[in-house]
Amino acid sequence: MTLPEVILSALILGISSQVSLDGWASTTARAARSEQRQQHLQQLDQQVLAAERLLARSSVDPDHCRFFGNVGSELQERLPATASFEQQFEPTFNEQGLWLVLQLIDETSVLKRRVLFTPAGLGLCKQTKA
Repeated sequence: MTLPEVILSALILGISSQVSLDGWASTTARAARSEQRQQHLQQLDQQVLAAERLLARSSVDPDHCRFFGNVGSELQERLPATASFEQQFEPTFNEQGLWLVLQLIDETSVLKRRVLFTPAGLGLCKQTKA
């Protein structure tokens, strides 16, 4: 093998190794981001379930099938707040329910969950017999 052939083969080997390492690095970074996103989604789901459990124990006006009092502020106090995401409770326009809005903002994306809770949806309203 001549010297130019050796230099060319070494150059090809170096370039292919670099491309391979770059591919592995980007794949690893994507897998780590995907895992972190899954963890964030799981945290949001856990917060939704915790809010649902607390609201299922709330008192309801039996005549109008509405939550009593300011349920949003009560939930804000009782639900464990985490530093990783923002949570807000917004009453519906007719005050028949409560919107839970969870938002997580990190370096690469924004995750947002918005869930409507109503006394009827939680099974807290009594059916009237006609």
